[in-house]
Amino acid sequence: MAWRKAFTEYLTSVYKKVFNTTIIGTPTAGANAYFVNYFIPGDLRLWLSGFPIDRAGIQPDIVAHPTFKGFQAGKD
Repeated sequence: MAWRKAFTEYLTSVYKKVFNTTIIGTPTAGANAYFVNYFIPGDLRLWLSGFPIDRAGIQPDIVAHPTFKGFQAGKD
């Protein structure tokens, strides 16, 4: 679900900025947006974004790409 991506990106930014955490991994997707769900007449839903999706993402302090070998070993 899209909201999971947005929440994990938000959480990563909070840890990086507030707790000065070192981020290890690959850049995030830049999908940190806030969506509002409205019910409108006709039994329809309208989703609006409160923030633009910047696609810039959060850059890690240490870049580390997952590997197939690590995935097989249950590490990635």
